[in-house]
Formats: sequence, structure tokens, C-alpha cells
Amino acid sequence: MTERLTVFLSWLKSTTSIVALKAAAYDDPKLAAECSITERNSAIVRGAVLVGFSTFNAALYAAVASYLAGGFSMPLGIACISVSVLLGLGDHYSLYRTALYTDGLHSLRDGGMRTDFLAAVPPYSRLAKRARIALSLVLSTATAIGIGLILNNTAIDRRIEQEYLSANKAIVDRANRDFEQGLKRKEAAYNAKGTEIERLSAGRTDEVRAAIREARAARHDTIIATRDAAEAFEKKMATQQARLNSLKDELDHTAATRQETIHRAIEASPERIPRNTTFVRRIKAVYYEEVADNPWTLLPVSLIDLAIILIDLSVLTLKAIYQPSAYAAAATRNALEALVAQARLGTANIGGNRGAPEAERPDEDPPRPPAAPAAQLRRKRGRPRKNGFDVTAVGTPHRQARAGEDTDA
Repeated sequence: MTERLTVFLSWLKSTTSIVALKAAAYDDPKLAAECSITERNSAIVRGAVLVGFSTFNAALYAAVASYLAGGFSMPLGIACISVSVLLGLGDHYSLYRTALYTDGLHSLRDGGMRTDFLAAVPPYSRLAKRARIALSLVLSTATAIGIGLILNNTAIDRRIEQEYLSANKAIVDRANRDFEQGLKRKEAAYNAKGTEIERLSAGRTDEVRAAIREARAARHDTIIATRDAAEAFEKKMATQQARLNSLKDELDHTAATRQETIHRAIEASPERIPRNTTFVRRIKAVYYEEVADNPWTLLPVSLIDLAIILIDLSVLTLKAIYQPSAYAAAATRNALEALVAQARLGTANIGGNRGAPEAERPDEDPPRPPAAPAAQLRRKRGRPRKNGFDVTAVGTPHRQARAGEDTDA
């Protein structure tokens, strides 16, 4: 048993470390193995913070959403988990992965490497981080408001109920009148039964004496007659007392169901105004009406709001804080080497013909023949030009025709 527990704990530790390192963007096991134990533990902590806080947010969102929806459901839980996972992935990409290159350049420069690559964060990257901080504030505030609503649920329901009854006052008045009439009838029945029992109890002695007289007149045993008369009277009183108790229970139940009876009457009326239980109405009931009547109500809600916002900002700061990292430096160095290699390969394959000599350009036209000297281009004596063509030009049809005429002559 001890050996199995040791193996399980070892497997759990190894799996947790791998998951935390992946969450911290330490993907290469070889580079991670070259880092110090302190840096690896720091990366495990950062990854565990990301996973743990995403789990905490999922539970918190599910609690607030279940309260607002009136109950928990599987689709609602899946939606809350999806939102939390999406936010966790956004933090993983924007605060861990994209920051790895910048942190690596800082680490390389701190180590003495000189490079022309810019280590400054681009403006859109800073904008993305600021947008994430703004989103964190919005989500924290919304979650804190939801928790404030949960804590003040009783006060909210009371104010919504008062508003509902006031809006349906005419129906409530009619239901109250009908209820009071029915309650008075039951009270009258109960009082009448009580009076009857008192009267019977007062006549107990008379009934026993009448039974004794009847037994003597019939020459029966008076003791037995007395006993039988007493038992019959007790049974009669028990029956009447049970009926009185039943009327009492019915009266108490009717009096206790006043609000339920009124609500049933309101729900059954076609003139009723529905109850307003929207999210905005609940916020108004707490942060406007309840605070106006009791300003101290705002104190615990404000403390909870502040605590949730500070927790979220603290965790966000822990995710984005800079720490010199040998892993980031090694990963950035490998990335720079790959970039330089790709740039040289592209220069050799794509841009190599731009600076090559004339003889190494196969795609260009062959060189033109040298122009004839000026003495050869001078027109000789003889016939003048015809039709505007230079018959002295070398290789032209007119020059060839002139040569043929000279031969014939």
C-alpha cells in the first residue's frame, strides 16, 4: 500500500509539474532541463497560478450565474467554465507566450549580448495588456456586484415583494376581504364547539346521576351503571374534543396561509401586474433603496468588491511580472538564429540575381552588336535618296537594290 501511494504521489507530482510548465509556456523539455531549479520552480508556480485562478473564476462565475438564473444547470456550468478557460487562454497567450520573446531579449542584453533587434514592446502589445487589465476590472466588478446581491438576497426579496403587492393592491384588498370572511367563519365554528364542550363538561354530573336513577328504577347494579355512564360521557367528550382540536388546527393553518392565499388570488387574477425580478431591479434594490435606508449595508458589499478586484489585479500582476529567464533567453536565441538562417536562405534563393554580374544573368537579352563607325555611315556620291530612305544604310533593302543596279550596268 505504501509503495503504491509513493508511486501515485510521484506520478501526480510529475504530471502536475508538466502541466504547470506547459501553462507557463515552457514547452521545450531540453531547454527547461538546462534551467536552474529555481527558475523551473518559478515557472511551475506561474503555471499553477494560471490554472488555479482559472478554476476559481469558473466556480465564482457559476455561483453568481446560478443565483441570477434562479438555479444551477449543466449548460450554465459549461458556459461559465468555457468563459473561464477562454480568459485563461488569453492570459496564457498575451502574458506568457508573447512576452517570452521580449523577456528573452531583455535577458540576452542583461547577459551582455549585443543585438540590433528591438526589445521594446510594440504599441499594440501594450494596448492588448491594458485592454486585459480593463477587462479584468469589469469582470471583477460584475462578479463583486453578483456576490453583493447574493449576500443581500433577503432584503432584495422583501423589497420586490412589497413592490409586487403594491402594484396589485386592488387584488390584494379583495383577497384580504375574502380571507377575513372565511377566517371569521372558522373562528365562529371553533368558538361554538368550545362552548358546546364547556356545556357538556358542566352537565357531566347530571348525566351520571340520571344513569344511576335509571339503574335503580330498573333494579340494576348502580355501580356498573355509574361506570358505564362515566365511560360513555368520556367517549362523548373525547369525540367533541377531537373535533375542537381539528377546528383549531384548521383555523391555525388558515391564519398561517394568509400570504399564500393572497398570492394565489393574485396569480389567478387576469388583472395582475407581474413581479419585477430583473437584474437591474435587484441592483436597484440593494445599491439604491437598501443603501438609502441603511448606509451601513454598503460597507460589506464595498469591501467584497474591493477584495475581488484586488485579488484579480494581484494575480494579473503575478502573471505579467518580468523575471530574468534562461529559458526565455535560450528560446529567443534559437528564434533569432532561425530567423537569420531563413533570411539568408531567402536571399540566396530569391534575391541572389539582383547583384550578380552580367554574364550570370541568363534571363536578360544578349548584348547588341557594336554600332558601325561614322565613316561607314557617310553617304557616297551617286544617285540621291529615294522616297526619303537612306540608301547608304548598311544592310537595308535600298542599299541591296542599288548594288544590283550597279552590277547590271
